[in-house]
Amino acid sequence: MSLEAHKALVRRWVDAWNTNTNLEVVEDIFASDWKNQNPLPGGAEGIEGVKQFVHVNRRAFSEIHLAIDLLLAEGDRVMFR
Repeated sequence: MSLEAHKALVRRWVDAWNTNTNLEVVEDIFASDWKNQNPLPGGAEGIEGVKQFVHVNRRAFSEIHLAIDLLLAEGDRVMFR
């Protein structure tokens, strides 16, 4: 996967987080065997846990908006600020 493709995944994730409407993108971005090292108490695991995490945080912080000020990619890693 190219660096630009990796960056596009991060942009899709940020968009999904901000809109809270297109969480199907989680299935495209996260590996099917992804494990959360810090799950919500009583929360689901894997991809469903990611979706649940977004819903819980969006309800708690309804005005939150992620913005990408800087997007860096190298190899298979991407970082945004």
